Amino acid sequence: MLPQVIFLYGAPKTGKTTVGHQLADKIGYELISLNSFYKRFNIKDHMSAVNELVSHLKFSSKSFFIVDDLIPTREEYNVFVNQLGEPYRIFYFDASKDEVERNINSYSSEAEAKYNVERFVHFIENRPTLSQSFKDKSYHIRVNAVQPIEDITKDIMGHLKPTVLAAYYTKQEEEHFIKRLASEKGWTIIDVEQLIQGHSHRNTPIGKKISGLVEAKKPLAPKHKLDSLKNSLFTSGVQKALLVHMGEHLDLYESFEHELFPIRMLNVEFEKRKDFLAEDHPLLYFFERGDLLSITKDRLDLVDAKLNRGVNYGIVFGPTSAGKTFLSKAIAKIYGFVLIEWEPTLTTIKEKYPGEEETVPFPKILRYFKDLFAANSRRTFIFDGFQPEKNLDAFIEELGAPSFLITLQVEKPILVKRTRAKEGADVNAEVGEEENQKIEAAIQKGNGYGKTCESLTEKHPTTRSFTLDANGTLDGTLHAVDEIFSKRVYVVHQTVEESNPVIQKSFNNLFKNICLAENITYVDVVQLVAKHYHHKASSMHSELRNQYKMKTSKHDKPESPSHYSPTVVLHIINEHLHHTKQDSTDLLLMGYPSPLEADQVYPRPSDQLAAVESGLGGVRVVVVIAKDEVAVEINDPVMKLEKPAEPQKEKKEGEGEPPAEDKPPE
Repeated sequence: MLPQVIFLYGAPKTGKTTVGHQLADKIGYELISLNSFYKRFNIKDHMSAVNELVSHLKFSSKSFFIVDDLIPTREEYNVFVNQLGEPYRIFYFDASKDEVERNINSYSSEAEAKYNVERFVHFIENRPTLSQSFKDKSYHIRVNAVQPIEDITKDIMGHLKPTVLAAYYTKQEEEHFIKRLASEKGWTIIDVEQLIQGHSHRNTPIGKKISGLVEAKKPLAPKHKLDSLKNSLFTSGVQKALLVHMGEHLDLYESFEHELFPIRMLNVEFEKRKDFLAEDHPLLYFFERGDLLSITKDRLDLVDAKLNRGVNYGIVFGPTSAGKTFLSKAIAKIYGFVLIEWEPTLTTIKEKYPGEEETVPFPKILRYFKDLFAANSRRTFIFDGFQPEKNLDAFIEELGAPSFLITLQVEKPILVKRTRAKEGADVNAEVGEEENQKIEAAIQKGNGYGKTCESLTEKHPTTRSFTLDANGTLDGTLHAVDEIFSKRVYVVHQTVEESNPVIQKSFNNLFKNICLAENITYVDVVQLVAKHYHHKASSMHSELRNQYKMKTSKHDKPESPSHYSPTVVLHIINEHLHHTKQDSTDLLLMGYPSPLEADQVYPRPSDQLAAVESGLGGVRVVVVIAKDEVAVEINDPVMKLEKPAEPQKEKKEGEGEPPAEDKPPE
């Protein structure tokens, strides 16, 4: 078997060796520092150096390597490829000339700087011809080298890591589902327990450590399990991995993500579990942060559908004059969706991608929406119908399934009146044969939309389909739409021993379990605000800090949502909901709305509640857990602004006296 080689290519002093060490530690590859390798063998001729490297890689007992530089010239690179084949990856460390020179001068002694300048000159001279050999290859990947080393490593790991799901199940039929998923959908099952036992039986270096711990009756640390996992994930060509039998101890999952990369959990649960999960159970951990994929039906396509959900978009279908344009515009305005009207959109596409075609070809339509969706990944789009309808399946194949479909149904008499009103005709006239045929064709087409939606929901399990009665007013139809898009919100606030973290956790755990069992999205608003407040990388970090600084007094709980404007808190909640991509219309908010601080007049709980109802959905239940009876009335402080008294003017002589003629007689 030929070795699998990753090259780190770039100018000197761009961090290649340091990143190489970090990567080797994370993925279990052997690191070859090319400069040190040449020095060790006292090689000065480049072609001899390449041959020596090829020989070392070919006859090594190892099979997976990271080389912290690239063979310097095109001729020598071609010798390598002819002998060992194309590399697994080439990561190009992209940095400007000024940045490289700055690094050379800042991080080198005088002698080292001179040597590195020579290397840099040689690199620039050979780069144009060398890069011709691989610049268009899929394994050639650019990374931004003008960032912290840890971030460069993280970026590269993003290209190396396979798709990984930690699978959790308890029943035999659920285990059978996992096995079918592997055999029919291309997933590789990695049994963690068997993996560890296999290393012990084969007496591998990892196995020796594990056996020693077992003999000494010491528990296996997550690190030992991770070492065995690295070999399976990065040295076996696995693209999609299902980790099974990882256990119910959270420390292994946390260690995995800390050492390697974030993962998601696949929870296969055909029957509702009746057991109450502990606070640190992995299911609750992944559920709370929105990375739990729950499969409740025996459908294999659900896994990829939930895993690869793209941009949210929906389509409104209906016959001509059914009111789909009015409805689409109203939905877009009320819920903040991006409206797609076809006529202006097609005009835009023509202008953006000019051509001689009379009609816009579908590849251009597809290209336009790919760019639009990529630039607005956090928005929801609503299409007023779809053109051309024959290309809908191809559109979905490229850009993912729609999140929702709405079909409008209108009775014939109503459709006749609306069509005539639209055309400026007499709405009460008798229906002629030609008009009747036209209306019947529209109704038949509308029925076809219903079948289309039914077919799409069957093919795409994450797509929701709705049929709305559009015979009444727009307001009536919008009321039905509200049931589709608005969340049913449950608010929980507890005041029982708030300073006691054990009791706090117990209540949180109670509601997490309820939400998991009933498919309710759980959001701990206090923890969410704290995460953004304390992490500098957060998009809302500066805004939260600034708002907290503006308070007249400072409290020891900056994570309390009551310190911040409802607009900011709602933005944080909505960002989290977008990340989780939960399909539940039920939402539980833990700790929000929150009570006022002692010296605070805004935002009041009623202000927060109003923001929740306008930004998320109607509040159905408010749960308050307290020792004492809670007043159900809203007793928010009311600020009364009284009109200030007018200042008394100093009277001048004669001012304010009645006119002389009106003076009473003496």
